[in-house]
Amino acid sequence: MTGCTSKTRAKAQAEAAFRAGQQQALRQTEARRNAIAFTGPVLNPLVAWTEGMTLGQAIAAAVWKGKGDPRLIILTRGKEVITMTPDQVLETADEPVLPSDHVEMLP
Repeated sequence: MTGCTSKTRAKAQAEAAFRAGQQQALRQTEARRNAIAFTGPVLNPLVAWTEGMTLGQAIAAAVWKGKGDPRLIILTRGKEVITMTPDQVLETADEPVLPSDHVEMLP
């Protein structure tokens, strides 16, 4: 019979698929842990964090896709929430960002 798989082989394939899924989930978790997450109309919702990255660099890397400028930018770092207008962001563009920061950009 063609197409038949033994129970042992099917079990081994299922275990391999399970391990591959776990490894992928770990890689995704690690990528999120070392990234700045964005919500709102941006091209790149996850921007890889690098040492010395500033808020301005992170926002530029996210690539705003909304019409006009964003109305508000909300930076969340742990329990701290900072709400800014685009003008305020320009004033603080050199503010460093940290891995796991979240930036919400509202149209």
